[in-house]
Amino acid sequence: ELKVAEGDHVHAGELVAPLDDPPFRDQLKQAEAAAAQATANLENAKLNRARNETLFARGISAKKDLEDARTQERVAQATLQQAEAALSLAKLQLARTEMHSPLDGTVVKRFVSMGEQVDGTAAQPVVEVAHLAEVELLANLPAPTLSRLHVGQVLSLIGDAPGTADLQGRIVAISQAVDPVSNAGLVRIRIANPNGSLRLGMFVTAQAAIETHTGATVVPPQAVYLDEAGHRHVYRVEGDTATAVAVQIGIETPSQVELLSGAKPGDTVVLTGGYGLADKAKVRVQGEAKP
Repeated sequence: ELKVAEGDHVHAGELVAPLDDPPFRDQLKQAEAAAAQATANLENAKLNRARNETLFARGISAKKDLEDARTQERVAQATLQQAEAALSLAKLQLARTEMHSPLDGTVVKRFVSMGEQVDGTAAQPVVEVAHLAEVELLANLPAPTLSRLHVGQVLSLIGDAPGTADLQGRIVAISQAVDPVSNAGLVRIRIANPNGSLRLGMFVTAQAAIETHTGATVVPPQAVYLDEAGHRHVYRVEGDTATAVAVQIGIETPSQVELLSGAKPGDTVVLTGGYGLADKAKVRVQGEAKP
């Protein structure tokens, strides 16, 4: 029987899946009976050994009888130990027929359906429970970026699902090994998720402030063009003329590009239609985007 469904919240120790247990209860009864019998046999063996020691001390019993009694006691002791081990195993097997949640969390996956046979071990999970109040993001980052991050650093996170547009996470581990093929290493980022907006397997974008420049001149990425030689430039508009100006690039983000040279605050630059535009071409300004 499965008492939970995907999405259910469970508490630590809560019963989530009682299994069919009659065979295991029968085994437990047999093991308890065998242990009780072994205990009684040992008590009898001890009494018999004590009696033979008394008789031998009085010269009534032969030494062989005493040795046999002692041997019977040792055999009875070993038999009891075996019975107790079998009893412990039977109890463990019966306990495995009741699967309890090890933590407070949410059922994120059911692996079996009603009627399926399971062995009750960790090798065959029945349900997966996750503590979603705090989740971890695994990110593979290029080796040069890894060297500029540190444990404890706070990152901004953006997801596509509702409630994931403005989150923060903290780096808890940075891999010391880099994949030789991808030249990337693993970074673990821990994220507070009190509202459960982040789900397992979800993709989010992480942004880290690796370097900060104040008072920088920035333009949108679409304002920077490549010429045939691969050099980057912007088209600076003065009056009705667009002049191609070579620029030196600083920090780049998905929304902004820093210009170290070639343009200054207040300049008007071409945002769209710049590819194929000739130097000194005549243009008509429809809207302004100034660095």
